[in-house]
Amino acid sequence: MKILLILLSLASFPWVLDALFRFVEALWARKPRPWAFTPWDSLVVLVPSRAEGERVRATLASVLQARGGKKVRLFLILDGPDEEARQVAEELGEVEILEKPSPGPSKSAVLRYAAEKLRAEIAGSDGVMVLDVGSRLLPDFFSQFAWPCGADAVQAPLCGEGSGPGEAASFSEKLAQGLWDQGRQSLGWSVRLRGTGTLFRPATFLQIIPKLVTQIEDTEASLLIAASGGRTALLPWPALVVDQKPSSLQEATSQRARWLAGQLQILRAHGRLLLTLTLRRPLEGLTWFAFFVSRPLSLTLPLRLVLGSSVVLLGLSAQGLPWVIWGGLVAGSAFVELFWLVIFHPKVLSPAVKLVVSWLKAVPLVFQAWKTWHRGRG
Repeated sequence: MKILLILLSLASFPWVLDALFRFVEALWARKPRPWAFTPWDSLVVLVPSRAEGERVRATLASVLQARGGKKVRLFLILDGPDEEARQVAEELGEVEILEKPSPGPSKSAVLRYAAEKLRAEIAGSDGVMVLDVGSRLLPDFFSQFAWPCGADAVQAPLCGEGSGPGEAASFSEKLAQGLWDQGRQSLGWSVRLRGTGTLFRPATFLQIIPKLVTQIEDTEASLLIAASGGRTALLPWPALVVDQKPSSLQEATSQRARWLAGQLQILRAHGRLLLTLTLRRPLEGLTWFAFFVSRPLSLTLPLRLVLGSSVVLLGLSAQGLPWVIWGGLVAGSAFVELFWLVIFHPKVLSPAVKLVVSWLKAVPLVFQAWKTWHRGRG
């Protein structure tokens, strides 16, 4: 009995730690950190694409429209042959095309290829932006953008579009950026990059991108920058990127399989870096550790409720008051979060259920996604 209580408590501890960190971040989000900004003269925009065809049009057109009089070079990075996407780029004009001869196995590989082939262009610019197919810039994006001083990479706020699981994913991302990322920034910690609408300083891009080896290059890049002593920041509104979220269960499942595989890959490939970050900046390092073992919240939050309740019941059977208190804390932290969702955001409950289903269906696909670029759309 005691061994089971210890195992259940150890399993739930990182989840409670993550909930505590998110609570602190939410409190500090009300104390925005002031930034000084510097202007820029030129940017390189990279749009990685794998068999997207006509879908590249909206993304490329939005960059050209937002460019205005700014010096922005737009590159469509094809992961293998895609004649339809190539024709769209040629039709739009002013889109430079770079094709990676052998497709796969990940977006990380495509970005590494771009960093190698476009090294001179990137080094000669003031920054490089990564924009996914399905994302669109608002017409005034580049006129609103300026570099936060001291930031090695910045993440634009994302406005998600989509129905079903896409609606829940949009809400989750809005909550993470508007609350927890704002809090992290106020605490002086780096925010998590989101893979699209991300801008890097040229030296940072050329240093970090060649080291990417996982399926979730955005989270991996965030960790690598933080571990190297760098900073990532969240751009203020209205420098906004509209991002299309997966609306079908199949698309959402494919994307989440990639994320689950990527989390395992990061722990395997960068465990020492995570330890280095924790030794250098203990609290920030612990937030990363808690993040990796507590995501997705769609799965671990209900599990926290179940595990906490189990510890309470087992503790009562063993007449162990400390176990009962700990189990109550675990279950209570999950209950508070679920109660907050039900009371203040009831419209998200139905899409959230579909999102949970997509996570459950993604689990068996993790090892398949380990070596395959699972796109979130199409």
